[in-house]
Amino acid sequence: MRIHSVGPHALLVEVGSTEEVEALHAELLRRRAAGTLPPVDEIVPAATTVLLDGLAATTALADELPGWPIPPVTRGDGPLVELPVRYDGEDLAEVAARWGVTTTEVGAIHSGFEYRVAFMRHVRSPRQRRHVVHPEIHPDAQVVHAVTPPV
Repeated sequence: MRIHSVGPHALLVEVGSTEEVEALHAELLRRRAAGTLPPVDEIVPAATTVLLDGLAATTALADELPGWPIPPVTRGDGPLVELPVRYDGEDLAEVAARWGVTTTEVGAIHSGFEYRVAFMRHVRSPRQRRHVVHPEIHPDAQVVHAVTPPV
């Protein structure tokens, strides 16, 4: 675990895997609910980091955090959310060729798994400026970071 100050009111906690992020995030939420986490405006998990933003003070928490026991997250039976997917992107033929299957089989293979969502975030076009919406990017667009099951 590596902890970085991000300005005077935020910490970025870097861990080694998405599983460690999930466990740390769960522990932070548990401690927040129990009233044992210093007040924090936002707890933001990502692929290998968790951002704690809006802390009044960061030093004490940065010193304590590495000594916390953080139990692994146990997999429960969460709700299954089915997303409609259309397999017609401009790279579909390329994916099929790389996989050595037909374009129809790409959809069957990809949709044949259940994926566990690790986190979500808003997406902005690289050309997009703050508060400017491009017609090709829906303002509520989300990217879902899914952890793919082993093949």
